Amino acid sequence: MTVAQRQVSGARARFIAADVGGTHTRVGLVRAGGPGESPIAVLAHRKYVCADYPDLAAILADFIARMPGGGDLHSVAIACAGVMLDDVVVNANLSWRVSGADLREALGLQHVHFINDFQAAAHAAQCMDPAESTLLTPDVSVGEPGPVLVVGPGTGLGAAVRVPHRGGT
Repeated sequence: MTVAQRQVSGARARFIAADVGGTHTRVGLVRAGGPGESPIAVLAHRKYVCADYPDLAAILADFIARMPGGGDLHSVAIACAGVMLDDVVVNANLSWRVSGADLREALGLQHVHFINDFQAAAHAAQCMDPAESTLLTPDVSVGEPGPVLVVGPGTGLGAAVRVPHRGGT
């Protein structure tokens, strides 16, 4: 397989995406879209109550076991409330530890990626229809690139700011 073929197959590979909050974890099987398709296709999803499971590995193992098409997965992207410190998410609202090393070992994953849940929402906001947002700055056109503030309730109150610039965000 050539490098280009690996890039194409990798871009369309299935992976698990999880949103881990203090109360609930939402898990989805997703696939990146191809030309003319939606950017992400959600193939399956499920919502879990965190208190019902001993750790995140148990939640992901349950999801994988119920997943259509088998469990040949190597990657997971996790948006989690809290702060990343080394390979562990610090979150006072979860009764269990969230660790990339623990997940790789328990589930045989090659890639475990973390992002703060509201940071993920701030990045996703650029994909929203401007009519679905509230403009806080007068005299700025809706849809014009600019800073984005995401604030919302969960088990706690989360917030993140996305500031676009020439090199990206």
